[in-house]
Amino acid sequence: MVEYENLKNIAPADKRWEKGYNSCLLADIWVKNPTRYEVEELKEINSKENDFCPSYSTDDYSSIVFTSCRQSEDEKDKEKEAKKSAVSGMPFTNLFESRFDRKGKWSNPTAIEDTVVNTEFDDGAATFSADKKIMYLTFCKIETGKQLGCRILAVKRKGTEWGRSRTAKNS
Repeated sequence: MVEYENLKNIAPADKRWEKGYNSCLLADIWVKNPTRYEVEELKEINSKENDFCPSYSTDDYSSIVFTSCRQSEDEKDKEKEAKKSAVSGMPFTNLFESRFDRKGKWSNPTAIEDTVVNTEFDDGAATFSADKKIMYLTFCKIETGKQLGCRILAVKRKGTEWGRSRTAKNS
């Protein structure tokens, strides 16, 4: 808070100091008055690798999809995993799914078995439409000597499977 007060003295016209200062005040209030929510690690889902960007994929919150560069159990992914991202230096990412069962446990995450969703390149950062019938995800194709960038794909659910994708937007 002292530093935000210093910023106010140096640049009083810049109102960003006020937002930072107020955030510190709120943080203090939140620590003194915690909510009923607790954040805890889901050990049955997390791996030692980069696991990130979870999204509920069903209306009843019984299934999540997340991105990970973990090693897949599936033999067909071994070639993909040998390749590394030039950006992160980690193996290319895939989308994984875990389901919450009737016993109150999350299942062992499995890679989504769909070559439209999980390609030989970096895939990830999925989110879903309100009705959970369309998955939006990023896809970053790599070709030697070309700068292709990443794309956002929209994939429609057909029953329990994901269908053909279409590009929603170039980035």
